[in-house]
Amino acid sequence: MKTILDEKRKGGFKSWVVVTQEIRFKIAGLRSRAEQNGNRKISWPELFLLVRQCGIRGLDPQELDMSLDYWENMSLIESRTGGWWEPLITDFDPSKRTKMFKFIETTFNPVVGCGHGCYNGNCWAKKLFQLRGKTYHYDWDFSEPHVFPERLKQIPKLRGNVFVCDMGDMFCELVPSRWIGAILRACQGNKQALFFFETKNPARYKEFLDLFPKNSVLSATIETNRDEYTSWKAPSRASRTLAMKELAWPKKHISVEPIMDFDMDPFVEIIRSIGPELVSVGYDNYRSGLVEPSLEKTTKLIEQLEAFTKVERKELRGARTE
Repeated sequence: MKTILDEKRKGGFKSWVVVTQEIRFKIAGLRSRAEQNGNRKISWPELFLLVRQCGIRGLDPQELDMSLDYWENMSLIESRTGGWWEPLITDFDPSKRTKMFKFIETTFNPVVGCGHGCYNGNCWAKKLFQLRGKTYHYDWDFSEPHVFPERLKQIPKLRGNVFVCDMGDMFCELVPSRWIGAILRACQGNKQALFFFETKNPARYKEFLDLFPKNSVLSATIETNRDEYTSWKAPSRASRTLAMKELAWPKKHISVEPIMDFDMDPFVEIIRSIGPELVSVGYDNYRSGLVEPSLEKTTKLIEQLEAFTKVERKELRGARTE
């Protein structure tokens, strides 16, 4: 099957955003043939996702098999050879002012709620829960996680980098194992999404390692190396660190957000020992009264982390305690 570009285009894409009218006609023709061969409708986002992969990988799209079978079986982890976060961090538009990780393209919440009670009650998910409670009929306490099994029907339609359960902690001890197992098994059939899981209870990841789809990133929040600053109901900083160090998973992420004051060398070594592919660093967005480091200190931390991993810089500012 002929692919997107003919012999006139030898340099490949410089940017997936710039798509000429000629290329659009070729994509339309490919879409029509693939739908006839595969007997199903193919969305424009699916097609442009693959066009984007060509640009990310530096390929002439003629070298890429754009058949229906290709995108049915390709996972984003396999295709994003430059990193599963690319180009979503480097190409991010600062004017969007999102508090979400820049590499996240959509969220999916089959479980809502968390019993950890972090940040002096100023958990951002809890605030959003309270704000949107009437709209979504959330009529229970956020500290009591609830499951929405009907939302599992959305999984086959998910595309891009998907944050699973950003409105709670899916691995909180209050969430039954049967809920987690059902969600992970439902995710296994979708190879077009990259599933991002984050928790403050990473020790529980080990229980489900055989159920996580291969196209998954496992993350934990570690805001500091000092245990005295993390006295809420979530597992201690030390236990989170140990669990992530021992976690046998190729795609790991650490969130240092909201960052709290730390000791430079021990904190750097903690993160190095975990071996994350990406670390996200940012300050508290909700005036939670946390003990924060100076901007100068945080900048030095980022510089040291960048010696061995990629760093996403989120909201960086001076400490409110300064």
